[in-house]
Amino acid sequence: MLIHVDSSAVADIAHHGPTADMTFRALENLLRAHDAGKHVVSIGPRDLEALGAFPERFSAPARAALGNILGKRREISGFRMKVSHQMEVGLGAGFNGQRHDDGGRHVVRASVHHFDD
Repeated sequence: MLIHVDSSAVADIAHHGPTADMTFRALENLLRAHDAGKHVVSIGPRDLEALGAFPERFSAPARAALGNILGKRREISGFRMKVSHQMEVGLGAGFNGQRHDDGGRHVVRASVHHFDD
């Protein structure tokens, strides 16, 4: 599955929001899944930079995934334009599990916290 991490999730971690620990654990799980080849995770360049400010918090597999995402960011960005079914995860009212159509793509927007287990 192609999963894009919205900047709302990164902002929660970077600014130590009220759910930052839960958001961090969810992002750690997503990154580990990317590293294991189970999912392709997409993170915007500014958000990758923000996450790079505290690499010591992430496990080695999650750090490896961040490096991979950074190195393949153009390729992954291209996937986002081509893959017809994908997911965006973030925080806020818009991430309610509903599907919306975006230029022929079917995108399900869900809370990143669903990945905290």
